[in-house]
Amino acid sequence: MNLKFVDPGSPMHLVPIVDGKPNEDSPKIDVAFVDCEGNALHFHIESKELFTDFADNWQGKLFMFTFYRDAYEYTFWGKLERAATVDGHDYVYASVASFIEQKSRRRSLRVELLINITLYKMDPDAPNRLGPLVGAGVMLDISEGGLCFLSNENFKLDKEQDYIVSFAISSLNTFYMHVMIVRVSDSTQSFQYRYEYAFRYGNTTDKKEIHELAYAMLQSKI
Repeated sequence: MNLKFVDPGSPMHLVPIVDGKPNEDSPKIDVAFVDCEGNALHFHIESKELFTDFADNWQGKLFMFTFYRDAYEYTFWGKLERAATVDGHDYVYASVASFIEQKSRRRSLRVELLINITLYKMDPDAPNRLGPLVGAGVMLDISEGGLCFLSNENFKLDKEQDYIVSFAISSLNTFYMHVMIVRVSDSTQSFQYRYEYAFRYGNTTDKKEIHELAYAMLQSKI
């Protein structure tokens, strides 16, 4: 297995390898997958944290990479090789250093639900403030890694654009979340909706709060 099936922009979590095993006590580093090259065992990620002082702190280090796709969790060891700035983006180049393992269950809780959701562009001059309305749909599920919704509208979304989604689970609880698009595909989840939109959370969304929100939704059987 290689990384050709990973969508550009997919979030990954990194844990350092210490004494031959993942150090789960270390803070996780969040990165975004960019693309792979050649035999797909060499790949690029985007991370300001890793790019800073790369040669002194990160070059040559091993990490356990974790990412999610559909109903599966994938893990593998990767080695950080070099860093470079291309077209204004800070990229880190890495190589796969182990087999890519697939697990059939997620570590993060995913809640399936069908509630109305509205998508806006984020105001570029004021982070977390609503910009122009993009459209609406129905939320399919939400997890610590991101959320997915369905719509019959073909939104022209930009992977460099910041968006805000809004949804309510009661008349007193409306949520606003900073998100970025990962992929758009034909819906395989419902005959009523044509398109499926998958988002990852932006930098201003608290992932711990999202996980707790998803758990609360499950407990209330929404």
